[in-house]
Amino acid sequence: MTQLFHVLLTTEKKKTNTIIKSISFNETEIPNLRTKRAILKEQDFNWTFPINYYIWDGINADSVRYALKLIEDETCIRFKEIFSLDNATGLEFVNDQGCSSFLGRVEIDRTQEVGIVCDCQSVSWIMHLVLHSLGVLHEETRPDRNNFVFIDWNNIIKDKTNAFDIDNKSEVETFNLRYDYGSLMHSNGTAYSRNGKQTIITRNILMYRKIGFAKKLSFNDAKLLNFYYCNTTCPQELPCNNHGYTDPNNCSKCKCLPNFVGDRCEKLKENYEVCGPVLRYGFNKSSLLRINGIKSCNFRLKSFNGSKLRLLLESANLPKPTRCTTDTGFEVKYILDKSVLGATFCGINYYRVLTSVGDDVIIHYKGDNENNYFKLFFWTI
Repeated sequence: MTQLFHVLLTTEKKKTNTIIKSISFNETEIPNLRTKRAILKEQDFNWTFPINYYIWDGINADSVRYALKLIEDETCIRFKEIFSLDNATGLEFVNDQGCSSFLGRVEIDRTQEVGIVCDCQSVSWIMHLVLHSLGVLHEETRPDRNNFVFIDWNNIIKDKTNAFDIDNKSEVETFNLRYDYGSLMHSNGTAYSRNGKQTIITRNILMYRKIGFAKKLSFNDAKLLNFYYCNTTCPQELPCNNHGYTDPNNCSKCKCLPNFVGDRCEKLKENYEVCGPVLRYGFNKSSLLRINGIKSCNFRLKSFNGSKLRLLLESANLPKPTRCTTDTGFEVKYILDKSVLGATFCGINYYRVLTSVGDDVIIHYKGDNENNYFKLFFWTI
């Protein structure tokens, strides 16, 4: 039995008592939606690598190839382009099925379709759809989603409410990875909206309007795929630090969070001559951190006595991209789990206050013109 998920660039799930497997995602009804990241524990059939793929005429083949390469770069998953459908298996990129994908591998002796039309020919959309084919579900349907987002049922199109059904905990695996507002697989806040108002509201106000706009795999998107598909690739597990893990593409090294370096991900990337020291200690009396200009700087603020830190972003003039992401402006990772998207700030900001959950905070600044700067005070509480 095949179940069809219709989405406003998210999914609708018609649940049965069977394991969720032969499911098609149709993602054409609304633009600008992204979704996330539990993965099916069991699939109809297991993918073996390389996964063959065939691209129909009329599709931007270069975008498909690049999207698949980006997945390969971050995981042990491999793809191989084929130019004939005779006795073919794998993925078939078509342009007559909307934006759509089956969930997991559902065909063993023939290709299964991935629908690519104008609305979803971007590299990020293609990756999103391919992740569905690899078994990855939408983030906002994770079993723990109610701890991180609130669903406003009053704003949802009547016959689309089951798009927000929570996944059965016994059927999906998260590998204890934290809910990530910055996942490529997270839906836009107005998914399935009947009136243009928010349907998905982040419980963390700092993440408001930050969901659904990722352009690449988040660190934990790739980690999920690697834990599921690549856990036997390397002969031994390395003792990696700071949420790093053994790199399936180089078993002698750890795969590190962005801006972390070292064979074991033991330190933040440093640019001392431009940015000064990475490690800054917070005391009872406030300390000032100010950086300006075209720079890329990392800082770790740490309490001297193990207490929490209070941060005051007094003022900032930061880059103003269309969407404020981890790659631009100013990001503050202030919760215990530094592997997920932090609070991001772009444009003009005044008097923003944050409190760390633990005794340290990771900050990344990226200025793209000489007028960019931030002025931050921090102290222990």
